[in-house]
Amino acid sequence: MAEPSKNLKGVPQPPLWVEYADPSGGLNTKRDVHALDRNMLAVSINGWPAYDNVVAKRPASAYYINATNGATGLGGAGTTIVATRWVVGGLSTTVLLAQNGVKLAFAAVGASSWTDISTSMGAGAKRIHVAQMFDPLSGANQCFICNGVDLPWMWAGPGNTTLTQTSVANGLPVNHGGANGITPRFVTTVGNNSVLVYSGEPTEPTGVYISNAFYPQAFTQSASTATNYPGAYQPYLVGYNDGVNGGSVTGITSLQGNIICLKESAIYRGQFVNVYGTTYGFQWQNVSATRGMVAPESIAGFDTYIVFLSNDGVYYTDGYQIQQISANVPTFFDGSLNGYGPLCLSYPTAVGVRCGSRYIIWYDRGLPSVPGVAAGYPTSGVWFDFAKPDIDLLPQAGEMHGALSQYPFSAAMPVAGACQLNGPYDTGLFVWTSATADQVALFGLGFAEFGGGISTTFAGPADRFPQVAQDSAFFDYKHVNSARFAIAAALTGTAQLTFTATFTTDFLLTTAASALTPVIPGMGATFGTGIFGTSMFGAGGAATLYAPLTIIPSSSADGRVIQTMISETSETEWLLLGYCLEVSRRLPVQ
Repeated sequence: MAEPSKNLKGVPQPPLWVEYADPSGGLNTKRDVHALDRNMLAVSINGWPAYDNVVAKRPASAYYINATNGATGLGGAGTTIVATRWVVGGLSTTVLLAQNGVKLAFAAVGASSWTDISTSMGAGAKRIHVAQMFDPLSGANQCFICNGVDLPWMWAGPGNTTLTQTSVANGLPVNHGGANGITPRFVTTVGNNSVLVYSGEPTEPTGVYISNAFYPQAFTQSASTATNYPGAYQPYLVGYNDGVNGGSVTGITSLQGNIICLKESAIYRGQFVNVYGTTYGFQWQNVSATRGMVAPESIAGFDTYIVFLSNDGVYYTDGYQIQQISANVPTFFDGSLNGYGPLCLSYPTAVGVRCGSRYIIWYDRGLPSVPGVAAGYPTSGVWFDFAKPDIDLLPQAGEMHGALSQYPFSAAMPVAGACQLNGPYDTGLFVWTSATADQVALFGLGFAEFGGGISTTFAGPADRFPQVAQDSAFFDYKHVNSARFAIAAALTGTAQLTFTATFTTDFLLTTAASALTPVIPGMGATFGTGIFGTSMFGAGGAATLYAPLTIIPSSSADGRVIQTMISETSETEWLLLGYCLEVSRRLPVQ
């Protein structure tokens, strides 16, 4: 049945102010937009909680090392980037390894150029994984590099432009065929760097290979005395023949002295034990028999847990149990909800990184120009903030797109690989490499993304305004007279920002209007006081200054249910403290 025309609605009643304070509930796609709490967000793009009880524009990315265009000089497009740590000039220094296909280059944090490593890896090399350990055989601290197609490589750090390959002759285990050495994809160190651990060998997909203590090239302490595996060394076959059917190993890492072995649909913990009081070994316990990791590059380590992507969402584990953290934003990774499938079109290419208290994961959402078709690389991101829990005590979440992203989506941040920066002399939060160009970027400083503005969009619930229409809120029409947004920004002089508010009604009609923030004559002025949630603004010398921004719809904003969205594009940080809507009820015509 067609909606009645506007002239059939009664005259608006006296308006009421409806407040949406303290927008700290986070993005929630589990509930329908009409059922969201007042402080929840239906849309959150390129913003996050920079402070308690407010949401803010997220920081920017900038070209790194090569300040002109971020190029490493390797050509092609980025494959991944990893961080290593070396003592350079007496200082502990983070040194980045960038991979473009079969080529590698390195650069110390803060350098102005990249140095090529002349040794090329084998064709088809996958994203590298690295682990550092002193190697008595070579007499040097080595970075062991695995790519899934070559025998593991060793790199002795800055000043070395070649790689040295490990060999069966020096102790590397043989593969299941028995004639050649293993070509693992994953590597880690465990127990104060006392053992080196390989996994992801193509011919033994459940195999975990653990070196002798302190001798990363020696593998003589087998998992068992049986000799069913070719060669002298017997690897641990994790989850093999235990009835779990967890599939292949998709990643390994260390956590509090234990080995965490993640498979496609299972997780195991390898715990160091003494065997008969003399020989050491690892005992494997099942952590999850139904959930594993489907994206090898999604794993990110925190102090007491690791985070990763499974086949129905993002999880964390402490090595003893698992917990889903994406339960309130299930539409990104869970295809079992509404019959439309998840936004993520390809799990294996997802990339994760730690960013302070946040975990950020980029996934393949396809391209806006070809909706529903996988791009082959990550095109969109989601962040989870463990320091800012939502109403269900799960990490708050939001989306992260590229600088010129527009609602609902664009693919301007194609992250192929990312690594956290946590050295004593590092700046920024993490670095990432592009999947579509030879480009490395630093994230976390300033708000000018590659010299341009960042587009930020927030939308609250679709409100039926029960305090205005009471028991007939689902049926009576409401009218938005104006919207007032509490915006805090570091503006000086005559600088201004332009905000656009969009009002969407249950007619599926939208109306939009824009307004400039008031001119702020210097940093000492106070533009209104108020309490939004648990924070007080504009009261006292140490309070945050903000400007109330009024936006009047450009045409009638009438409907039973009305949603408000605000967006802005600039190189200036701003914070949304909350907003109010001036709403009138339209009584039905008798």
